[in-house]
Amino acid sequence: MLKCGTCRICISPGADPKEVTSCRIPPPAGFYHDIFVRALALEGENGKPLVIVSIDVISIKDILEQIREGIKSETSLGADQVLLCVSHTHTGPVREEPLKQFGLDVEKYQEILVERIVQVVSGALADTEPVNLYFGRGDLHMSINRRRRNPAGYPVWRGNPWGEVDPEVAVLKAVREDGSVKSVVMSYACHASAIGSGLIGNDYPGFAEEIIENRYEGCVALFAQGCAGEIKPYNVNPNCKFMYGIPPAVAAGLGWELAKEVTRVIEQTPMEEAAGQITTAAATIDLPMEGPPSAEEVANAKGVHGDVVDTWREFMSARIADGTIGEIPTTRQYEIMQVKIGERFRLVALQGEPCVRIGLRIKEQLSANMGKNSTESWDIHSVMVLGYTNGWSGYIPSSDILRAKGYEAETYFFYNWSGPYKANIEDLVVNSVLGL
Repeated sequence: MLKCGTCRICISPGADPKEVTSCRIPPPAGFYHDIFVRALALEGENGKPLVIVSIDVISIKDILEQIREGIKSETSLGADQVLLCVSHTHTGPVREEPLKQFGLDVEKYQEILVERIVQVVSGALADTEPVNLYFGRGDLHMSINRRRRNPAGYPVWRGNPWGEVDPEVAVLKAVREDGSVKSVVMSYACHASAIGSGLIGNDYPGFAEEIIENRYEGCVALFAQGCAGEIKPYNVNPNCKFMYGIPPAVAAGLGWELAKEVTRVIEQTPMEEAAGQITTAAATIDLPMEGPPSAEEVANAKGVHGDVVDTWREFMSARIADGTIGEIPTTRQYEIMQVKIGERFRLVALQGEPCVRIGLRIKEQLSANMGKNSTESWDIHSVMVLGYTNGWSGYIPSSDILRAKGYEAETYFFYNWSGPYKANIEDLVVNSVLGL
């Protein structure tokens, strides 16, 4: 039997985490929903703990190492024992404007965030008790691919009902010896960007977490984002243009849809037990990029955001002029983690914003029980794939997106990288996961 511990701490700016144990109704000024960091600590038969952390912010890329150092100092857990998952809410507080009303800036809020993430990990480790862990799958159609070709054949940001999505809802359920639900981890591949608001909240994942926690007394519910690079909530008008300025009630409805499907999986479907030893494996690979660019390539560069392209062009032109263009790196380091519970369950965690096909391929190829060559085989029945884990920035485009170009293929403009990724990075990521 596994052991499991949970903890939840409020990270709403200006709020006392000891006083806010659930979302305040009505929410105070500046919020449509309180935000939290939640943790699930698991200890297998080998006694090695693993902690999954769910954080209601858009990114932790700037504070990843501070978080890891704090956790290591406080708990002795290494980076390969902690999954730091962000919901990627687009109405989170790690921006200057919403923080001003609380007398905070981004740097000060990040200090608070690091402290509370370390606290929640320690709290979960101190709360362990025997549980049975189960995995199940649901099906939910509330997302849409946001890449659609315009008349010139160029992918633009518009709802594409024929585009690829991942409708799977993955659910982990930890059950106490008395049969009560101690924790739920739910994952779905869809941007947390339904709301157009200056208020703070966790979009649809926050509402889903709250509903699950209210349904199962004493439960801590975590949302872990899937491979949602080009996937958004299905809030489009009849012309498939995305609608902005959406009120929080819309996100609450989406959260209810997700929570309803999670509840159905928990209560009405057979779930497979995940039991045995917990082991983790990690790898850091180099993702190759094109470049450095020539003067002609710099002059002819085009992208969705013209001002960003102009900045990239100026940067590269200056490097060409001073002779340092060859010093620009042409690879990016990329972390991959895989968690094994017993023989039949795998959890894969990817950095950045992986596009949907990468997640689909990993699930398909791991579940096929056959490795990169015909001599490798395994007995995997349950696979959960997470994106937006352990920091890092930028999209991880699938090969079809790199060929077609468009927004998700243009990460390099935003970060002054040497050029777009090479078309083989999808295979590199998938094969590295299989190699683990």
